[in-house]
Amino acid sequence: FAGIGDENHAIKYTGGTFNGQSNGTQFRFYQYLNLYSTAGSKTVMHLNDSGNVGIGTDAPSNSKLDVSGGHVNISDGSGIVWGGGSNRPYIIGNKSNGTLEFGEGGTEHFRMDTNGRIGIGTSAPTAKLESSGSAAGSVFKALSLANDGRPSSTLTGTGVSLYFSTADAQEGPSTTAFIQAKHTAETFNASAVLQFSAGNTGTIHQTIQS
Repeated sequence: FAGIGDENHAIKYTGGTFNGQSNGTQFRFYQYLNLYSTAGSKTVMHLNDSGNVGIGTDAPSNSKLDVSGGHVNISDGSGIVWGGGSNRPYIIGNKSNGTLEFGEGGTEHFRMDTNGRIGIGTSAPTAKLESSGSAAGSVFKALSLANDGRPSSTLTGTGVSLYFSTADAQEGPSTTAFIQAKHTAETFNASAVLQFSAGNTGTIHQTIQS
């Protein structure tokens, strides 16, 4: 190549870092390929012998693409798709309406809208978290709370809760109510209760026994 070693040309050989050869339609590099900006005195892009690409770094991590000192810009309505075939999971961002969509196989499963609201089964959530489904003739399981801790000695006190908080001018955010389900004794089925509390004192106001 004419101009190798000349900074006025596109390819510069600095000794020990470049070894290429023309072989039909191939152009081979050994060890690594480094694209360097003399104007900015920095590496613009680096390809190492493991096939990892670094943009803005000459030491890409153990990933196929490592971007440093900036971000990746994906055009509006485009996204990231994993794997091949028809059931590929994907994430798509839409700058035009401010949404981030998560789906699989061409079907959207949930999204985040421009107001930070999460919609599961709906493309137009009206609350911070909205779960929507279709289960005619049966009960739709919209939300599940679980405590999978398995006590080795006692069931008493093991459960799960849902808290509600509001704020006032004096105290700031505080718990105003909660609902909890837990075991009150050792018998697995007979000891399960559902309890309701209002106010920030932690007092149980109503208990439904199994």
